Amino acid sequence: PEQHQTFYTTRLPFIPVTTIDNKQRPWSSILAGPDGRPGFATSQRFSELTLHANTWEGNPFIQNVKS
Repeated sequence: PEQHQTFYTTRLPFIPVTTIDNKQRPWSSILAGPDGRPGFATSQRFSELTLHANTWEGNPFIQNVKS
């Protein structure tokens, strides 16, 4: 719904996510924008969320979403 779209794109300074590696182990990551402020998530449709986030070296998020 529209209220969720507004909340995610204007209120959250970070989003916690969990990914699964190729051995089926869960890994938690915190995704945030480069300045740590709300607004790093955008949404063109209610069913889609785009994150403009940075990760740091060693964070398993990138490798896990590639596999």
